[in-house]
Amino acid sequence: GFKLCLFAGARREEIVDLKWSDIFVAESGVRFFYVENLKVNRIKKGRTSKMKSLPINADFEQLLVELGMEEKKNTSEYVLFPERDCITKTIMDRLSRSFTHYKNGAGITKDISQKNLRKTYITWVNQVMGNQTGLITSQSNQVIDKYYLDPKVLTAIERGALEIKVFGSATDQKEAQKGGTQDITIKKPPTF
Repeated sequence: GFKLCLFAGARREEIVDLKWSDIFVAESGVRFFYVENLKVNRIKKGRTSKMKSLPINADFEQLLVELGMEEKKNTSEYVLFPERDCITKTIMDRLSRSFTHYKNGAGITKDISQKNLRKTYITWVNQVMGNQTGLITSQSNQVIDKYYLDPKVLTAIERGALEIKVFGSATDQKEAQKGGTQDITIKKPPTF
């Protein structure tokens, strides 16, 4: 469940309610979940239902394949906990308590919760999409800047953009050995 939260960047309730039949494929071949925007619809009370898209990137798709996407696509089965004996709220609460349990078990003392997975996702999306981040998150740029972006991650990215050389020249390699820039390969962004 935690990986779904991180890769989709959605709220707990949206994650718990994801169904395989919510996956659509654009003409370009890009897959995405097309789901009800629950928070916005709750606020608008009865007006036209708003929907939102959750893009499926390579990491997200790999997770979905591991969860059985090829066999289950187009079914009305839930992605998370398909055989349910409880309501959505119960699963949401269990997911949150489990996150706290594993966080504490890992010795993490920082005040973080499952919400930080969404914040991490939005921070990384913002690095790629900039002012268009709201198209995915359904938030205004002001709300994104104020509540979602983690300045520590942004600072690390800015520093990395200036200092990291993935494929350096021989001169760069010698500098790295002397303590200058370092050659590294970044496979995935860090998460909280």
